[in-house]
This record gives sequence, C-alpha cells and structure tokens, in this order.
Amino acid sequence: AWLGAGVLERSAPCAEQPEHATRDVRRPLWPILLMAASDRATGAALTAVFAGFLARNLGYDPAQRGLLVGLPLILMAVGAAPAGWIADRLGALRVRSGCAVGYALCFALVPWLGFSTVALSLVLLVLGVAAAPLLPASLSLASQTGRGTAGLAAFRAAGDAGYFLGILAVVAVGALAGGDRMGTQQALMAGFGALHLACTACTLIATRQGR
Repeated sequence: AWLGAGVLERSAPCAEQPEHATRDVRRPLWPILLMAASDRATGAALTAVFAGFLARNLGYDPAQRGLLVGLPLILMAVGAAPAGWIADRLGALRVRSGCAVGYALCFALVPWLGFSTVALSLVLLVLGVAAAPLLPASLSLASQTGRGTAGLAAFRAAGDAGYFLGILAVVAVGALAGGDRMGTQQALMAGFGALHLACTACTLIATRQGR
C-alpha cells in the first residue's frame, strides 16, 4: 500500500501541471529563412550593381567607389555588437523589422542620389546603421525556433541561396535589358529594395501569428 501511495504522490505534480506548460511556443522557421535570403540577395545586388553603377554612369574613380561601397559594409560590421545589445532589450523581432524597413527604403533610394556625393554618403550611412541589427537579430530569432544546429544550418543555406538568386537576377536582367544602362541599374536597386520590404512585412506577420 505504501508503495502505491508513493507512486501516486510522485506522479501527482505532473497531473496538476497547467495545460500551457506543455504547449509548443517555438517560432516558425520559414520566416527566419526568408529574412536570411532577402538580406543576402540585397547584399549581392549592392556589390554587383552599385559599384558598376558608380563607375559606368557617374564617373566615380576606384578610390571613391571603394569608400562608398565599403561605408555601409564597415558600419554593418562595427555596429553588429551594439545592435545585438539593443535587440536584447527591445526585442529581436521589433528591432529587426524596424531596421529592415529603413534598410530597404535607403537601398531603393541609393541609385537616385548618385549625382550628389554628400546625399549618397548620408543615405549609405543610414543604410549601414540600419543593416547592422539584421544578422544578429535574425540569428536570435533562428535560435528561438528550437531547431538547434539544424535550424542554424538552414539559416546559412537560405542566405547562400538568396545571394545566388540575387546575383542570378542581376545577370539575367542585365542580359535582357542592358546591364550598363542607368535606368536598368536604378530599376534593379529599387526592385531589390521593394522585394526586401515585402519580405519584411511577410515575415513580421507570419512570425507574430506563429505560422
């Protein structure tokens, strides 16, 4: 009798656990993969289109092109750690979404400001600051999916796929519409910015709804 009582006594707390304690609260993975792909696709467009745009259509010399293209890249690297600290306090999804909107808008504006070095530099400055939280916040969200190393591997694969598709789109549009034409390059940059903005809206809605 005492053995049966002991078994019942040990099992009682498990029976009394609230229903929500066993509920799966993991974030869905696919919106995070879409974030990674869209970030890397715009990165591909920035390096593949922007430098050529500055050289062919605006006459910037190699040193100027290096500074302008490198400005947002160095800001992304330097700002990643502070951006992660901010995301930890304000929420990774909130910081990621807000900065992604600013990043996409600046990205779309870049090719229209090339005739003013000052205006272009300011927009690239804002673009680099806005881009800094994208990777650390996305990695934080990926870790919240509960997929472990497999989830992070999928995140990396989605980013690589996005970069490849970005380069492929640039090459394809350039071959069909003339990649050296200013209008084509402006349309490419604006299109990638609009696509990134649409991906941000989609991932924000899906992640909040947990689908």
